[in-house]
Amino acid sequence: MRRLAAAAVCLIGLLALPAGCNRATDTAKTDDQPPPGPLPRDDGLAARLTQTGQFGRYSLSLPPDYAAVPMQGRPQLELAAWSAKAADGRPVGVVSAAVFSDPKLVADAGKGMRQTLVNYSAGVTDSSGCKITARGPTRTNTAGGLDVTRFAFEGTGPDGTPMKGVTFGAIDGDRVVTAVAAGFGDAAAEQARLFEAVADSLRKK
Repeated sequence: MRRLAAAAVCLIGLLALPAGCNRATDTAKTDDQPPPGPLPRDDGLAARLTQTGQFGRYSLSLPPDYAAVPMQGRPQLELAAWSAKAADGRPVGVVSAAVFSDPKLVADAGKGMRQTLVNYSAGVTDSSGCKITARGPTRTNTAGGLDVTRFAFEGTGPDGTPMKGVTFGAIDGDRVVTAVAAGFGDAAAEQARLFEAVADSLRKK
């Protein structure tokens, strides 16, 4: 029950997105190594994403058990989120997306999209008591005409509940589109696999 409560706290916190992106330390300096190249698309995973989530002028394909969560946007910030729970109410995962139009954030992303995603994902998880402990290498795929940068991450909830996920984003003119997708507990690894396909599904209307 303690782990269930911790995952629930982390889930709620992930939906309460921060107003901005403070600089975070990237402890996984994988970009010092040769880039591994884009991930091959897994059509089997993509076929499991049977619904579409809309946010502003963008969309994501999502698993059928993810339900929209009401979010309140702010000036220069559009927000959207979807979450899933098991039959017993146990949190399974969350996908949270944001579109920033603040000129400084857009300029910072142009200098380095990985650092923007590090800052964003750390702000989202740290504010909820969750902690990212490892980050994978940066990969960039072209999806829907957008160059989508991503990396996988692992971490823990407030009392050690496993957390795995993917953060991804793209620069679209005067906007930066970002998303954090995290799975929890026993479902974490399988949800993280699905989130790779979710990242590939990012589209602009």
